[in-house]
Amino acid sequence: MGPQISSHLLSDPLDHYPVLDLSKLKSLNTNQKTFRESYGLELYRQTGQTGCAYCGISFVDSNSNNFTHWLMMSVDHVVPRKTALLLSIDQNIWDSILNLVLCCRSCNDYGNRDRQKVPYQPEVVNSPEAFLHWRRDTFRYRFQKISEKRAHDLGTYQFWVPLPDSTDSD
Repeated sequence: MGPQISSHLLSDPLDHYPVLDLSKLKSLNTNQKTFRESYGLELYRQTGQTGCAYCGISFVDSNSNNFTHWLMMSVDHVVPRKTALLLSIDQNIWDSILNLVLCCRSCNDYGNRDRQKVPYQPEVVNSPEAFLHWRRDTFRYRFQKISEKRAHDLGTYQFWVPLPDSTDSD
């Protein structure tokens, strides 16, 4: 039997982040190229998140191939950078831990392939609280879309898995 997609719903990592003072948000400068040594590490330190926000794969689990999983780590802007820029949202909001989650490269790729990356575009996002509400809706939307794509690919993967040998070995 091939790998299974977890049937439990993962919660939004933001629900487990430390209490955020929305008046003191600051950009983690995610345009840096070395996220594992800079803003990814800072996101981990501030939030304690150790696995993919979308599929749950652990980046530090001692029962897995830690280094390989760690290399698969990526950072996702839940509300995409381009969308935030188009709406003139303050970078200290969209580029802060309020909008960032650790994820694996596969889930980040699934989310970025979708043409519609957000469930709706609000008329105005003029406060961190308004952004937070939209970001939560967007996370749920992206989580569902990514889960559907992973489930589809699992079906395709079944064709790659070697079939058991059907010959008798007497």
